[in-house]
Amino acid sequence: MGDLLDAATVRRWCRLAVDALGEARAEIDALNVFPVPDFDTGTNLHSTLRAAAEAVDRLPADAGAAATWRALTSGSLIGARGNSGVIFSALLRGMAEVLAAGGGLHEALSRASRLADEAVARPVDGTVLSVLRTVAGACPRSGEPGGVLRAVADHARVALSETTDRLDVLARAEVVDAGALGLCVVLDALAAAVEPPAETRGARGRDLSSPEATTEMAGSGRREALCPAGPGEEGLAGHRYEVMYLIDADDGAVPGLRAELRRIGDCVVVAGGDGVWTVHVHADDAGPVVAAGMRAGRPRDVTVTPLDVRPDPAP
Repeated sequence: MGDLLDAATVRRWCRLAVDALGEARAEIDALNVFPVPDFDTGTNLHSTLRAAAEAVDRLPADAGAAATWRALTSGSLIGARGNSGVIFSALLRGMAEVLAAGGGLHEALSRASRLADEAVARPVDGTVLSVLRTVAGACPRSGEPGGVLRAVADHARVALSETTDRLDVLARAEVVDAGALGLCVVLDALAAAVEPPAETRGARGRDLSSPEATTEMAGSGRREALCPAGPGEEGLAGHRYEVMYLIDADDGAVPGLRAELRRIGDCVVVAGGDGVWTVHVHADDAGPVVAAGMRAGRPRDVTVTPLDVRPDPAP
């Protein structure tokens, strides 16, 4: 599998994923009620994957697989947007670490799941994290690559449909997890990048790599009844700002940074490695969030965005 996902295939995957997320963006945004109902998960995922694809596109045409994977992970880290974008940057890094070294997809997804879980201060069941965990566990360890990837994408869609019943805030809104839907779109794109086009079609000729094949599982849902997360659920909708920055820091300083940020705010996600990390926090005051970063390393590219938690998404 590692040999199959060569530089050309990774480039193709990036293009397909960006195009598919662009098509599915509005649908994913409309489902975004967790960790706060700010309806931007699809937009953030599209921006994050587009940054990764643009980093890959800047490489010389003859760049090898190792350089392509490095550009993918660096681009997604630097271009990560929102809680979901930072999680996906960790996911992509995990896959790249294994596949660039010629490892198998089962190992790559397991590594991606582990890094994504580690990035989130309070992992919650019924989200993209649990779907990724399920997919990693169900990934066939052998088989024809196209069939393995299609099986992975199919497992993801089944796990997506189960998120509604695994997280109370999703059940109340009658929707699936938005980030998990984005994962399904990206995995469909990966299967389409490897399979011949005809093999991406189901029994009725439907293109399974298209966003419609996945977003139809979301259901119409009640997207207007959006309340803060319940007891024990991360993401209380009371904080005023989303704070993000890149930080140059020793990897050993990151666990302490995560712990400090948890005391300051919520929706804490810190992902990266090799001395460069990206930080995402919801907080009432950006100052303590940046100060925590300064104690751990050197923050840069700080962005502070007011949280506009709307009771009803735009149509």
